[in-house]
Amino acid sequence: MNPEDKSKEKWYFRDSTLIIGIIVVGLAMLPLVWVNPRFSGRKKVIVSILIVVVSIILAVVTINAVKLLGNYYQEITRLNF
Repeated sequence: MNPEDKSKEKWYFRDSTLIIGIIVVGLAMLPLVWVNPRFSGRKKVIVSILIVVVSIILAVVTINAVKLLGNYYQEITRLNF
């Protein structure tokens, strides 16, 4: 890609926007990956799988953290009474 093509590129197709978007909104970025003209079909599938896997891992970690915090809260309230 030429430097002048990069300046004409839409902001929502930039790699930095995609990476930040994946970190912030996760699965909601999949449509933007699939309409990105720079990605080949194979790259779209690979990136989509990575987004889904990372989203699942983050969801499991978040659920476990919330459960752990709930257990700590129960222990604290039990000790105070």
